[in-house]
Amino acid sequence: MLKKTIIFIFIVTFFILVFIFIEWEKTINIIAQANFKIILGLCCLQLFSLSVTSYQWHLLLSKFKAGLPFTKVMGIHLASKFTENVTPSVKVGGEATKLYLLNKIFKYINI
Repeated sequence: MLKKTIIFIFIVTFFILVFIFIEWEKTINIIAQANFKIILGLCCLQLFSLSVTSYQWHLLLSKFKAGLPFTKVMGIHLASKFTENVTPSVKVGGEATKLYLLNKIFKYINI
């Protein structure tokens, strides 16, 4: 419990410091100059890419087990992508997360 409290305090402190040191006026000016059509197009492209790779995992998993619903596979894929983006170990963190979550569902080995 103490460990979770310390982690929580660290995260809250980090966000408070980030918000203190952000140059809000510059940030708002940059956002105001953004081309929202391009940003919307890029967001749609990213969503399409995530959907296609999740569907590939969905098809792959359906060959080995009774299969998972696409939404569950998409959730696992998004969790692994998040981990991949916030850890410094490029692909290792995301793949380990995917392995952990799939193992939790299928219960093949004890981790």
